[in-house]
Amino acid sequence: MEITYPQNGQMRAPVFVFHNAETHVLSPGQTLELTVRRGDVVKFRVGRFTATHQIAFQSPQASFAITPNKQLQLAFVAGMMILAAALYWFKQLNNGWLTLLVAVALGGYELMNYFTGYKAVPSHHGRRV
Repeated sequence: MEITYPQNGQMRAPVFVFHNAETHVLSPGQTLELTVRRGDVVKFRVGRFTATHQIAFQSPQASFAITPNKQLQLAFVAGMMILAAALYWFKQLNNGWLTLLVAVALGGYELMNYFTGYKAVPSHHGRRV
């Protein structure tokens, strides 16, 4: 099994790959070759503050790329733009409510990022699916 952690300039946190009680650490731009058999459990975690995810593979020769969840990032930016538009529209918000809204929005994003921030995308012959 091949696991790639592409270097796209955005990610700096290491990836921890867990296989048969062994921990492997990947830096951006590195690739890891694992000897796996059917029934093995392969898990990964990006950085120290994200959930551990299991990689579901059907073939020991499978290859995966660990990528950030772009949909989550897009939804957060869209939500912030909607929040800014609503604040402009109403113009009746004091600093306390503004601080609370921004803190709740950031807290929600970080919570979602913890569980769904990264995913293992299958690759076929060097192409991502």
